[in-house]
Amino acid sequence: MKDGAAVFIKRVVRNASETDVQQYLLSDGRQDDPSNHTCPVLDVFRDPEDEEYEFLVLPVLRIFDDPPFDAVDDVFEFVKQTLEVRRSWKKP
Repeated sequence: MKDGAAVFIKRVVRNASETDVQQYLLSDGRQDDPSNHTCPVLDVFRDPEDEEYEFLVLPVLRIFDDPPFDAVDDVFEFVKQTLEVRRSWKKP
């Protein structure tokens, strides 16, 4: 990005509504819900080589193990949140 911020670029199927779901989860105060782990979407652009896909630009919030896990409960919470995201994935 122009400001030097680190970002992830995620390729998604356009018709899968992932962009719409992300924007919904970040609207109308939903981002304040403690169970909402949705990452903000900085930008969206179409794949110039394949109309079926688009790219979401997401900020790098932090490296997954920084700060390091101090307790087993921290590891369990990390795995729980990771599996919540994994469960929502669909193969294109």
